[in-house]
This record gives sequence, C-alpha cells and structure tokens, in this order.
Amino acid sequence: MLERKGFVTRDMDPDDRRTVLVNLTSLGREEVERGYEEMRSSICWIFQQMGERRTREFVALTKEFSTYMSLCKPGEPRPSAEEIAAAFAPDGD
Repeated sequence: MLERKGFVTRDMDPDDRRTVLVNLTSLGREEVERGYEEMRSSICWIFQQMGERRTREFVALTKEFSTYMSLCKPGEPRPSAEEIAAAFAPDGD
C-alpha cells in the first residue's frame, strides 16, 4: 500500500538477493513531515486547553513514568528500592 501510494520504493539488496530494501521517497518524507506537524499542532492545542499548571504536572508525571519504565527489564526482577532511588537522584545515577 505504501509503495502503491508512492511513499516508499522497494529494491533488491545487491549484496543479498534475499533482502528487500525499503526506501522512503520524497513524497513519503513530505507525508511524514505533514503527519509530524499535525501531531505537534494537536499536542500544542491540548496543552493550551490543559493550561500551564496541568501541563507541567503532565510532563512531570510522564517523566516519572518513563523513568520507572526504563527500570523494568523484560525477564528480570523488579528494581530494588536502591535502584529506584538512584534513578530518581538529582544527578540521575
């Protein structure tokens, strides 16, 4: 579908005929940029609706959530209290 719309091209890898290389076309790059700008505009609008205080709270909670997620490794036990404290230390270590 992406190829049919002209967003990507598919070419055989000259070094490995089993591999197909997918490349973004200029039209594809334009579409990505358009989508990015649309998303950015929507996010700005949402933050305007939320107001500065709630936006700051959202950003802080998102940062905290992201830090916790970075501590959760698949197949490993949950982090210790010490690892959590270190992740949230002002210097980040």
